[in-house]
Amino acid sequence: DEYPSLSTFTQTLAPVLSTHPQYEYWFEPGHALVGNAVALLGSIVATKTTRGKSWAIADIGFDQIMKISLLGWQHPVKGPNGKRLVSSSTASKGNHHPAAAIGGPLCFAGDTVLDHTNISGLQKGDPLLIQHTGAYCGSCANTFNGRRSGGTVVLRRDGTLQRVTPRAALEAEPLMEFYDWGIMSQEQTSQQENAANTTARLFETCDLSSPVLTSTQESFQYLSAHQLNPREFQYRIAVQTPVPFLSLPFQNRLVADAAIVSILKSLGYTKKEFPIWGPNFKSFLHDKIVTSKPVDLHILVSQVSRDALGTSRCLLRFSLNQGAAGGSASACFQEITSTPLPQSRL
Repeated sequence: DEYPSLSTFTQTLAPVLSTHPQYEYWFEPGHALVGNAVALLGSIVATKTTRGKSWAIADIGFDQIMKISLLGWQHPVKGPNGKRLVSSSTASKGNHHPAAAIGGPLCFAGDTVLDHTNISGLQKGDPLLIQHTGAYCGSCANTFNGRRSGGTVVLRRDGTLQRVTPRAALEAEPLMEFYDWGIMSQEQTSQQENAANTTARLFETCDLSSPVLTSTQESFQYLSAHQLNPREFQYRIAVQTPVPFLSLPFQNRLVADAAIVSILKSLGYTKKEFPIWGPNFKSFLHDKIVTSKPVDLHILVSQVSRDALGTSRCLLRFSLNQGAAGGSASACFQEITSTPLPQSRL
């Protein structure tokens, strides 16, 4: 079937939508437009034969492409030679290629990437490319059995590659955020014993405190600020610290201030007239960021929503030095202004 291109789609709708310029329109384009824009890259991690069937085990499976198991959706799979691997119920016929399949890394029978295929040319370490994973795959991906995403890389029109999201770290496992690390402790003490030891323990740890984190010698200054589009901002910041690297607490201070600036600028303000607070703030440091040279900070601000009580909310994503550090946050505020909130921001 022939589907309209994105340019045809927008050119057809633009004349109609332009009659209501006070609104901002958002579309869910559908599988046909975005499904083949994303592919999932993995590799073979093992081969085995069990119950008379040969298997090539990949490092991706149900955790990243749930549709195969739940809906029987057959994604095209390419082997290391770039050719598509054929799936057929007749693949087991003949004397050279017995019944075989490509399976995922999880521990249940439904984790099958491609059944009834020829795996005779696959070896451990060979790459696999699963195509047409641009719709509903990323949103349905999960961390079952401790599996984590490898991140996202974008192939630009000029052929260059750019990593836009990092490989998920161990702390990306949702249960890690809520697990009680002390529940399995061998030292079970009563509340009374804990209370009695509080003062003693406090004095024992005072000398271990970091002088950097307790000092007031950290400061920063904006060298440049650019609004790339209504919701995207780029900053270059000079940092002064008593150590030659950016600490995580100071990073959070720096990002928080730039986030406030970005929110206000995106709303059209030229002066801070009301408080902005952040109920959620998550940040990470992948690589050390030296403070001997300016730090680059990139911030994206979402649409603003407002509840019935007049509290406005938005989301933010940020990265420092091209992904060396980053994170996300949410922000809340109540605009002290008589100007009504534009319809496009609701």
